[in-house]
Amino acid sequence: MTGPTSQASLPIFRLEFDLANCRFQGPNPARLIRDYPHCILDTDGEPFALEPQTIHVTDVLYSGSRSTVYLGRCAEDPTLELALKFAKEEDIIAEAGAYDANVALQGNVIPKLFGVLFGDSRKPGVNMACLVSERFGNPIEVDFSNLETVEKAKILDKLVSAHHAGLDPIDFAPRNVLVHNGDYRITDLGSAKRHVGVCLWTYGFLQSIGTKEYDDEPERSDCFEIWCAAITMGFWNANKLRLYGYFFVPKSLDLPSQAEVDLLASRIGISFGKVYEQEQKEDLAIRYHRAMKTRLVAGYSCERLRSLRFKISYEIHKEWHLENKIPFDPLPPWKAAANESEESE
Repeated sequence: MTGPTSQASLPIFRLEFDLANCRFQGPNPARLIRDYPHCILDTDGEPFALEPQTIHVTDVLYSGSRSTVYLGRCAEDPTLELALKFAKEEDIIAEAGAYDANVALQGNVIPKLFGVLFGDSRKPGVNMACLVSERFGNPIEVDFSNLETVEKAKILDKLVSAHHAGLDPIDFAPRNVLVHNGDYRITDLGSAKRHVGVCLWTYGFLQSIGTKEYDDEPERSDCFEIWCAAITMGFWNANKLRLYGYFFVPKSLDLPSQAEVDLLASRIGISFGKVYEQEQKEDLAIRYHRAMKTRLVAGYSCERLRSLRFKISYEIHKEWHLENKIPFDPLPPWKAAANESEESE
């Protein structure tokens, strides 16, 4: 960015804030701009992709401890929605630099950037700036792992495109991925850095779905960051069951469906004083759900099996402890369920 320029010679933007009905989870940094809610900002001589005009600010898209993103509409074209990110000047300038270095990604992988606006602060020593970009959808509201496989693939392919262009977003999280009509943009490039070396990733996530290549998990050495993102998302878990939210096993005819697994889950590791190793927990979980599947095939309803979870879990643990010659001292709720009848109510 260049040094200060006479405001009279700079393109002027007027931001009219109307946020009476908005709630902030963090600060409202725009209040630091002189004459808020009727603010005058300029480009500081930097290129800007919009003509000087009034922008009506009517909502908050994101509010955090370090920045706030507002919704703006251009007076000359009310259909054009803008994302106005206010933060410390040095942070905004750094993020704008990441956008400027990746123009080819704008409007496809990352939002389109219009430019940066500067205004006089009413608080000495605190310089605020505003990153102005297209408003694209909303942040993903669920964890990546809860998305459908196709949606995971779309997002991961965007990440691959960013890496191939030399951009490593770093803070790759649902709150920083925007979705609109089934398309995605990666945002919040304040902590982005240049990719170390050339990204060697060649696996196409979307194109692999439904093919034999889907299960051919690439080597992490191709690009550790992309591999790690895919693992965290659970991209290669479409043909697996998630047990207890943290480990996966191949789908099998002797195991329930995912919906049934989630409905019938029960605590694993019920012997007082016994510290179960991870492999032991996984073994017990698989045995437990196989027992549930056997009963489902025999005609038990899920509702009935939910009421028998403690009893069945008790039986599975007791058998496992006997096999492994480990003392079994069940916790009271499971001990009390030991004598329950499996006969229909």
